[in-house]
Amino acid sequence: MNLVMLKEGKLDLAWTWFPWWLVVSPAMTREVKQTLQDAILLNGVPARQESLDALDDMLIRIITRRFAIPGLGDYLRAMKRVEPKA
Repeated sequence: MNLVMLKEGKLDLAWTWFPWWLVVSPAMTREVKQTLQDAILLNGVPARQESLDALDDMLIRIITRRFAIPGLGDYLRAMKRVEPKA
């Protein structure tokens, strides 16, 4: 599962899989949305797995820079191995 995914042709974040304290931070959600929007406007996002993986990596860097919690990046990267039911 990607943290950033295409849903009905639009980018969406898997917020329900994030730690609760990240999701309820208005500043954090604003920063993430703005950074992803800027990256998309500058680079475009072809609907390819490589693009979603790159956005995931960028999102994890944003979060781990803001919250210097040991293991947080590993936790977020591990979510890629989760396979939600369709």
